Amino acid sequence: MSNYQQQKTVPKGTTTAIATTNREREVVPTELKKTFGRLTLFAFSLSFQASWEAVTANIGPNLRNGGPRGLFWGAVIVIPGVLCQAASFAEMSSMLPIAGAQYHWTWVLAPKQHRRLITWMQGWVTWFSWIATLAGAINLSANITTALASALHPDYTAQGWHTVLIMWAFLLALGLLNTYGFALVPWIESVSAVVHIALWLAVIVLLACFAPRHTPDFIFLGDTTSSGWTGGFVPFCIGASFTTWGFGAFDSTVHISEDTRNASHNVPEATFWGLTLNSAMTLVAIAMLCYGLGNANDVMMDIYPLLRVFKTAIGVGPACGIILV
Repeated sequence: MSNYQQQKTVPKGTTTAIATTNREREVVPTELKKTFGRLTLFAFSLSFQASWEAVTANIGPNLRNGGPRGLFWGAVIVIPGVLCQAASFAEMSSMLPIAGAQYHWTWVLAPKQHRRLITWMQGWVTWFSWIATLAGAINLSANITTALASALHPDYTAQGWHTVLIMWAFLLALGLLNTYGFALVPWIESVSAVVHIALWLAVIVLLACFAPRHTPDFIFLGDTTSSGWTGGFVPFCIGASFTTWGFGAFDSTVHISEDTRNASHNVPEATFWGLTLNSAMTLVAIAMLCYGLGNANDVMMDIYPLLRVFKTAIGVGPACGIILV
């Protein structure tokens, strides 16, 4: 153990905070209720990332940039990369499980003469990343809501201000839950993880049994690029960048380290293995989605491409609505 990892005795049931006055790690007891255990944290990792949902719900840009082959092989390239990142995060969280995560790790690991600047830069990068991620997730959820409303009620016409109000409603609900009902979050995430896996199985079965079938050549070699980029390399890279969005929240477990029992063990485990399972589910979901895609041009032209896929497979009805929600 290095000299800055030496710890003082900390009472059982407390968590730790890191001092930011020098390179030596100082453990300061802080009283926080441990609401997450091993299984609930793993469930949180699965459901919060929602990788297969995020990637399949956003297939429009992928189909216009690289097509099915870009979507599938882009994921094959992206997944090992994010797994390597998750392994690094898991190692650091095993040594210093703290909610500040990257911010505090940067302070501890950066050279002393550059520590303040590097940590300041890292803090702002993380802050902007979380703002952008939240905005993207809320916007996608609002667009799904208006798309479902349009499909179930043909006389309804979605307006831009409808999307904004729905986004504010989601933000208000999430804010109230995290402020006044955080004790419920582990149980909500546990139920969400079960739904996450059950709906994945349902989607795979529905696409395999009811959707129009494409050949393996279409899945692994098909190109439906229509963005205007010529050649295969540039649109492939653009499409792959959209795929990475589905794996950007693997560090979520690290940020609730101080709410987790036995964090130095449970956080790294949930971080890595949650991403591993989500990655496998996402790759299978991509392959099956391309298999049952139907007419690629119709899908790309639809406001919500995934809705078009399921409308073709099972029609518009309660089953379609439940799966998409």
